[in-house]
Amino acid sequence: MAQIYQGYSILDVDRWPQRLRDKWRDPVPGVDILPGATLESYWYGPVNSLLGWAFSTHLFEFDVALQRFPSLQNPGAVDFVAKASQETFIVQMRNAPVLIVEIMDPSHLSNTQSRQAADDQIRLRYRQMLDLCPIDTLYGISIIGRYMRVYYASKEGERIIYPTRPVYPGMHPDAVLPANHLQGQWNTEVISLAGFREFKAIVSRILTELPQR
Repeated sequence: MAQIYQGYSILDVDRWPQRLRDKWRDPVPGVDILPGATLESYWYGPVNSLLGWAFSTHLFEFDVALQRFPSLQNPGAVDFVAKASQETFIVQMRNAPVLIVEIMDPSHLSNTQSRQAADDQIRLRYRQMLDLCPIDTLYGISIIGRYMRVYYASKEGERIIYPTRPVYPGMHPDAVLPANHLQGQWNTEVISLAGFREFKAIVSRILTELPQR
């Protein structure tokens, strides 16, 4: 198990540091977002700070990398899909992923198709990276604006074990999804006490699963 900075790490405290909390405020239009930048990109700074603090260790076991993936969308894709993020935060140990963090702007909470796009995207990252994970479980977090949804995948089972995809018995594969599809699934605010506990549990599990050195 990697050694954490004693006295001031996510495992030593019971809430987010105030300076980190201060970063998680809604952006002011025309002030916090540079010309030409996306709303989604505003959240990269707060997420980078959060991950860097949460995974700080004495042994520098972890790196936080923002990686860009080539777009898989068709030129004719509808607008909300075409704008889906192709940049992913990856917490890695010796260049192997232990945590995937996908970020999308708050508009993706507003309708069925955009919530499905967010879910599809992180599941795609799992298909791309699960085999590379150096521990038994590859963890994932989908962040939409200020809210998060946690994922787990087992290397042994080669599949996402939580959350499972909703099933609608009798629905044709090409049918329109129900209006409440995935509604309320991103229901934990990242910077809340519940969000802190989710992150702390993930960091603890990852550290426990690391091979002994």
